[in-house]
Amino acid sequence: MTPPPPRQKFVNYFRVSTAQQGRSGLDPEAQQAMVQAHLARIGGVAIASFVEIESGRNNARPQLEAALLRCRQTRATVHSDHMVAIPFRAQG
Repeated sequence: MTPPPPRQKFVNYFRVSTAQQGRSGLDPEAQQAMVQAHLARIGGVAIASFVEIESGRNNARPQLEAALLRCRQTRATVHSDHMVAIPFRAQG
């Protein structure tokens, strides 16, 4: 019998910046449910999750840095319910 193929590994990253977002269904639990449903559809497995509760005005994202480090250590892919939750800044 052939073993099943390895499942793709993901590190989840969730961010909530305001109490209002939490009440609007964007709280970490709602985000986690969306991400888990997606991982189930694609056959992925979450190996870690990081939650950031921080204002959008503050560029410090220690939980994002921790999630990216875990990705590098485990060769996993960072996963979020919105890619807009991950800030990208052009280096120039």
